[in-house]
Amino acid sequence: MDKQEWTIGLSLTERCNEKCKHCYIGRKNVWKQVGYRAVEMDRKQVDALIPQFIDENVTRLNFGGGEAALHPEFIQIVKDLVAAGIKVSLTTNGSTFPVYRDHLYLFNDIGVSIDLTPEEHGKFRGNPKAFEWAKGALDELVRQGVRNEMVSCIMSINYDQLPLIYAMANDIGVDMWRLNRFHASRNDKVRLVTINGIDEKVDRMNQELLCTPDQMREAYEFLASVTPKQMDYAIPDPVFRTLVGGNGVTPGTPYGRTSFRIKSNGDVTPDVFTDHAAGNVFREPLRDILENPFFRRFRERTPEGKCVECVNFHGCQGGDMTDSYLLLEDIDKQDPFCFLDPHTKKDTREISIGKTRHVHESYLATIYVPIRGMKS
Repeated sequence: MDKQEWTIGLSLTERCNEKCKHCYIGRKNVWKQVGYRAVEMDRKQVDALIPQFIDENVTRLNFGGGEAALHPEFIQIVKDLVAAGIKVSLTTNGSTFPVYRDHLYLFNDIGVSIDLTPEEHGKFRGNPKAFEWAKGALDELVRQGVRNEMVSCIMSINYDQLPLIYAMANDIGVDMWRLNRFHASRNDKVRLVTINGIDEKVDRMNQELLCTPDQMREAYEFLASVTPKQMDYAIPDPVFRTLVGGNGVTPGTPYGRTSFRIKSNGDVTPDVFTDHAAGNVFREPLRDILENPFFRRFRERTPEGKCVECVNFHGCQGGDMTDSYLLLEDIDKQDPFCFLDPHTKKDTREISIGKTRHVHESYLATIYVPIRGMKS
């Protein structure tokens, strides 16, 4: 029997040169108020992890927030991982493109974030150059034929702008448009738990950006309308996958099944938004952490609500448990944003990780909409 393949997210650094209001890492204005300093791994720590990655069959890795290429040894760390046979992807705001411009051959794929129209993007991210950086990076990736994604977050402030953002993706000519739901993360609450006087809003960061169920439904229905009937890629978001009859690499979400996240301080969580750490790779073996009961809870979900009678439960597994965990505080509860009819059967199927081309197909519970299509 083939050994389980893992896709992981690695946060090299919490540092970033933008101040995005939807950041799941943390609120930079709060950090400044309390004197919190961003945590950063060093190359020796990463190199010590690589043998464990190999032993546990980690085959794909994404660098996400903060802005990974701000790390002084970013390129050498990427080279070390690639030399170990791991496919590497990068999710970036585009500002650090000059750092890796001459090393694009190292990356399996690169995703660049654009969440709003050009006029609003810079304001939202706290940097007037934000759109210029992002579009410039995407233009160059497209020009050089590097496998690429334009990445957007579905929020209350942009759900009705998705047609405009879709048109922008087409104008740039990206391969794929990848979209994540906004999740009101509690990572700052965990990080700053010992500091008194923290704003109560830290409990769930920027929850005013959450869509209502009706707004999320409108977003999903638009995205479904521009999704082709024939798909040769995986859609990790189980609700959207069920809606369009798409493919997945696993039932439900990849969290704790094919993927996990390592934070800058070494804490390991099933996904980037969940605040509960199953262990710390700088203090205990990765193999033991992956058998932590909290990870198993993400793999062994019990149906509740309409999921009990849903004819698609086997493939959907109750939707994205991130919002069940963050908003309802119970992984077993049905996805609060699911609007699907539990009695309407949809045809979905599983494909192997080996058949995927973008790292996020087996990492986050994300949505893919092809623009130019997937590169072989």
